[in-house]
Amino acid sequence: MNNLSKEMKLYNVIIFLFSLIVGTLLYINFLYYKLPRFFSNLDGMQKNALALLIVIFTFHVLIKIAFRIDVKFDRYLILGMYLFVLFVGLVRIDLEFHVNSTIELNPFGFISDIAVNSMSIQVLVANICIFLPMYFLLTHANIIKGFLDKFLFFEAFAILMEVLQYVLKVGIFDVSDILLYNISYFLGCFLYISFQKVFRSNKKNIEMQ
Repeated sequence: MNNLSKEMKLYNVIIFLFSLIVGTLLYINFLYYKLPRFFSNLDGMQKNALALLIVIFTFHVLIKIAFRIDVKFDRYLILGMYLFVLFVGLVRIDLEFHVNSTIELNPFGFISDIAVNSMSIQVLVANICIFLPMYFLLTHANIIKGFLDKFLFFEAFAILMEVLQYVLKVGIFDVSDILLYNISYFLGCFLYISFQKVFRSNKKNIEMQ
């Protein structure tokens, strides 16, 4: 038992050192100018340090998940970091200016936005991607049981983000954004469930051989 415990500790140290190196390289090469924008209320060194730590620990936990050696704390940590980045990314409470908050009820407003401004395509892609991991992280953390309960949590979170943007005057309450968030969430559900089915099928085939 002691040998097993020592081996596990050694694996964790190796994985963390690997995550430290790869996460730092990943951050410097790809995310240095992107992720810190979410933390613009901090000075340059603080926001880069925070962004770097999030990348390193996210990569660290994902490796542990891949090797099936993650523990409950790891699952809570990665879910918490994900929700934190979503919150500070969508609710820019640190903005030095405020907008005239309005309510946009057209669920397909993003189509006209794209026609007027090509930069809106980037926003559309971002909105379709940001909620992709949520179903997997909620399921893996096992905090919320059941498909419907997870969906209700997501829906409440997504609507809350839009309400806060409106109330804090950092954006508008946009129904088209909520539609895109839903597409993102259900796409993530589909990918996760499909992957699980393929994995179980392959595992069953291997066991039968």
